[in-house]
Amino acid sequence: MAKNYVGDIGLAVVLDTGVDLTLATGCKILVQLPDGTTTEWSGTKSGTTISHATVAGELAQSGVYRLHAAFTLGGWTGVGEVACMTIYERFGGCAS
Repeated sequence: MAKNYVGDIGLAVVLDTGVDLTLATGCKILVQLPDGTTTEWSGTKSGTTISHATVAGELAQSGVYRLHAAFTLGGWTGVGEVACMTIYERFGGCAS
């Protein structure tokens, strides 16, 4: 898999919940940024997945992003297992 970098736009973030989301509402992705702050990304449900295409400003930090699929299904509201995504600095990793 290719590496993903700070500033990437249109990166497809796809989280598989393992649950049929046909009747789910409030589908989104909860995100903990590398600096520890949190935010939410809009989500589109399809089958068992919630997906999001990144927009300008969402991948502004390098490091590990921690992601939870979040949704309501019937009387249950909560999150799926955590997924981790590493975002790299542009032009990083070269020896001087």
